[in-house]
Amino acid sequence: MNSKDDGSLRVRGILEIYDNTDPDNEQLLLKKNAIHDGNMVYHIALSMIGQDSTNSSAIGWFAFGDGGSEIANTGRITYRPTNTTKMRNELADLYNRVYQKKIDDEGFEMVVSPVVHPTAIADIKIDLILNKGEPFGQLPMDNAEQFSDRFVFDEIGLFSNMPDIDDSYLLTHVVFHPIQKSLNRSFHIKYTIRFEIV
Repeated sequence: MNSKDDGSLRVRGILEIYDNTDPDNEQLLLKKNAIHDGNMVYHIALSMIGQDSTNSSAIGWFAFGDGGSEIANTGRITYRPTNTTKMRNELADLYNRVYQKKIDDEGFEMVVSPVVHPTAIADIKIDLILNKGEPFGQLPMDNAEQFSDRFVFDEIGLFSNMPDIDDSYLLTHVVFHPIQKSLNRSFHIKYTIRFEIV
């Protein structure tokens, strides 16, 4: 039997976005996320002493923003660095958060699934449908002429579970090529957070 006095905790995430209205279910995005190490380790420690019952530690919010990239007059896109650090920071947020969904209230699926593997691994899998009618105020078609139009998303983050997202901690942050959410499109979003002790 193998035993160790300590282990290294590794947290990784994968974000997938699919066009739910496309007959071929086109994949719009497949990207690893950045973990806010300071906030994540703080909330893992809280959950180990039972503080998750106060709604302070579990993943609670799925947020979308449009401030993760900038486009020059030449058409060149510059991606901003993720708002993540090894220090705990309750003020960390998306660059420009424009829409969010509360996991408990919205009824989309979040499950913990152990993975059969030689090492100690568990996945949190979040499955979310962004329907055609949300967010309110979208353009009717996905033909935005500029990234400044409403709901051209280029960043997503998971936040801790407080009643108000403004009181929650940013746990993950992904910056990506802008994707427009409009009335004619429905998105299927899969977000996997993997915890592994090595």
